[in-house]
Amino acid sequence: GVASLGGRPMCGENRAKLEPYLFDCKGDLYGTSLSVALVEAIKPGLPTSPSFDQRSVALSASSIAIYQSLGLWSKLAALACPIESIHVSDVGHYGFVRLDAKEHKVDALGQVIMLEQAGPLLWDLAEAESLITAYNPAKVIACQQKTKACQLDLQINSATGDNQERLSITAKLVLAADGTFSTMAKLNQLPLE
Repeated sequence: GVASLGGRPMCGENRAKLEPYLFDCKGDLYGTSLSVALVEAIKPGLPTSPSFDQRSVALSASSIAIYQSLGLWSKLAALACPIESIHVSDVGHYGFVRLDAKEHKVDALGQVIMLEQAGPLLWDLAEAESLITAYNPAKVIACQQKTKACQLDLQINSATGDNQERLSITAKLVLAADGTFSTMAKLNQLPLE
């Protein structure tokens, strides 16, 4: 599936809204609410967390507008560095393109933000949302596909690491962003390419 995040100014709605489009989905989901569970092995922001490293990302003006509509840009802006000019060329070929913010009469063509700084902030903001439940430190230890849902078994560690708790959650849709050596792919016997 795909998702759209942002306002709908043509409909008179400027508040940000997440609209997922699920392919091959049977039934009418229009108007239903969505709750989200985030499972992370190491809390973002800790020195040992691999989730947000020293890479940076360039945010387009559209991405910034989405963060603004969600009321998040004011919290991220202090971490951002403006993109004032862009030079695009291809080694060994003629031609290039240069873009300059001043020529286009804008303050910046976009912003660059360090994941190491922005990631933990975004994680904290996500944890504060009522429809998002964050489990960390935790990991998925089993995934069983049922007729109309998946059951995920989580191992949740205490902050000190002394105690472990098991918890099962059920989801109709599971999205895994767990990297190259995907635990979720292995648990579901999906080929890794």
